[in-house]
Amino acid sequence: MSALSRLTLTETKLFFREPPAVFFVLVFPPLLLVILGLVPSFREAEPDLGGASPIDIYTQIIITMAIAMLALNALPQSFATYREKGILRRLATTPVRPAAMLGAQLLMCTAMAFGIMVVVLVIANAAFDVPLPDNIPAYLVGYLLCVVSMLCLGWCAAGAGPARSARCSSSRCCSSPGCGDPARACPRCCGGSAT
Repeated sequence: MSALSRLTLTETKLFFREPPAVFFVLVFPPLLLVILGLVPSFREAEPDLGGASPIDIYTQIIITMAIAMLALNALPQSFATYREKGILRRLATTPVRPAAMLGAQLLMCTAMAFGIMVVVLVIANAAFDVPLPDNIPAYLVGYLLCVVSMLCLGWCAAGAGPARSARCSSSRCCSSPGCGDPARACPRCCGGSAT
C-alpha cells in the first residue's frame, strides 16, 4: 500500500470521526432533496423555468451545495487544525511529504463529492422523475472542474491563518448576501467591527 493510499484511508477515517461534517456533507444533501421533492408544487413544470420543475433545478443546486460544504467548511478547518497542532511540520520530517496530504485530501474529497452526486441524482431520478443529464461526459467534466475549483478555494481559506481565521474565511465564502454578516461574526479575521 502506497503512502498516498494510506494517507487517503487515514484522512477518510478522520473525516468520519467528525459527526457534524458527516451529517452536513453526506446526509443533509439527500435529506434536503427529499424534503424539497415532497413539496407538490416543486414537482410541477414551470413555464418560467423552460418547462422544468423547481426540483429539477434544486437537484443541481443541492449537488453544488454538497461540494461547497465539503470544500469550504470541512477542508479548511481540518487543514488549519493540522497546521495549528504542527502535524504538517512533523509530517515534513518523515519520508512522506506534506504534498501527499494535499493529494490524500483531494482524492478523499473528490470521491465523496462524486458519491454524493450519484446518490442525489439517483434519488432525484427515482423518486421525483428528475431527468439525468443528457451528455454524461460533459456533465462529469463540468462536475470535476467544479469540485477542483471549490477545493482550491477551500485550500486558500485553509491557508488564511489559524483555525479561527480559516473558519471565518470559509464562512465568508459560504455566506450569501442578506443571510448574515461574517465581518460582524468574526471581527478580528474578517476586518469588521463587533459593534
